[in-house]
Amino acid sequence: MILSLNDKDIKKLQELLDIKEINIAVSNMFIEFCRYYDLVNIKKIEANKTTYVNEFLNYFDIDFSDEENKKIFENYIKPALKERKRDVLINNPYFKNIKFNPIKDEEYSLEYETYHPYQAFAYDDVKIMEDFREIYQIGYFKEKTKYPAIAKNDIIWMSITPNEILTMEKPINESKGHVLTFGLGLGYYAYMVSNKKEVESVTIIEKDAKIIDLFKKYILPQFEHKEKINIICADAFVFLRENTKVYDYVFVDIWHGANDGLPLYLKFKKYETNQEFTYWLEESILGLLRRLVLTLFEEYFENYTENDYKNAKNTEDKIINKLYFLLKDQEFKNIEEIKTLLTNDGLKELTKNI
Repeated sequence: MILSLNDKDIKKLQELLDIKEINIAVSNMFIEFCRYYDLVNIKKIEANKTTYVNEFLNYFDIDFSDEENKKIFENYIKPALKERKRDVLINNPYFKNIKFNPIKDEEYSLEYETYHPYQAFAYDDVKIMEDFREIYQIGYFKEKTKYPAIAKNDIIWMSITPNEILTMEKPINESKGHVLTFGLGLGYYAYMVSNKKEVESVTIIEKDAKIIDLFKKYILPQFEHKEKINIICADAFVFLRENTKVYDYVFVDIWHGANDGLPLYLKFKKYETNQEFTYWLEESILGLLRRLVLTLFEEYFENYTENDYKNAKNTEDKIINKLYFLLKDQEFKNIEEIKTLLTNDGLKELTKNI
């Protein structure tokens, strides 16, 4: 890439690079904090001797004599950590109407997992601010709360959580006519859209025959409109190469999170010929892509050369290498051109050629 920036814009670009590093650091903190449910002193919180946010700060031993740490707390951590109401889960139609007894076979099991009191979890998708700060939505319940899940070899594979419910609100509301969806899971999306009068049929592409069998045996019989459901056991990309039918709405949900989602997302984008697809966790996925684009600018200042982008150790390296050759001849004359590239629309335009 070619940077023709004045000193003022170079400083603004450096600020964006600093924000990227803070985004990564805060993200890693939340991932660690959500991993264990016994990180807070519940008795102290309930006796009003401390707060949930203070427990977070104490766990990471954050030094408040540092002014930068104070800013990070106010701008990243405080807006993210909140008590959440269980209504979003327990009043959800799927949660209320789809029930099963725990089932286990050699590989998969249908079961109920538990949020313990004050256990931190991802509540909703990340919010991207105008300056590209990533504000995570982390929640906790005060009461023990169970939620349905599928485990594969005793590791949670899919689940119906507040995050799943909230991040699917938009595609569920938009769905109409003949719907195509990639990924079955516990059938949450399929259940919700099949109950809409605007939806005539729901075609589900799922490559795991065992997941399909579990779903057909224990979950599908409870659907109010099971006649709308058509399940095809196939690899998503084989189906896309062979399919000739045009659907009214397409929703993709075949990843566990943004990290494994980004390479698959880029692969799906190549098939958006007749229409746009909608993607689960797209905001988070684009956030990861934005970080990689900013990494290129970072490496520009570190004097990386073309030779540095000819080999790749992992999937992230492969994407960065493709981004380099895609952008290496593009000139950026001011910071606004860079910010335009980093918007969701700018990144989506990039994905057409990655």
